[in-house]
Amino acid sequence: MKTTIKTLFIAFLLLKSTFIFAEDPVEPGPDPGTVPIDNWIVPLIALVIVVLFLYFKKKQKQTAK
Repeated sequence: MKTTIKTLFIAFLLLKSTFIFAEDPVEPGPDPGTVPIDNWIVPLIALVIVVLFLYFKKKQKQTAK
């Protein structure tokens, strides 16, 4: 149960920036021109890879016992 809550909490933290920067689809407004891509994409991908590596490493230790 604790791991499920931790997993959901981490997923929420990683995905919440998507909702913060989302644009309103009802009123597109004028063309904004070039829009910068969010700078947090690369660090979040790296964080997910590290967390998954640690998770599977822990799982292997538990199954080896």
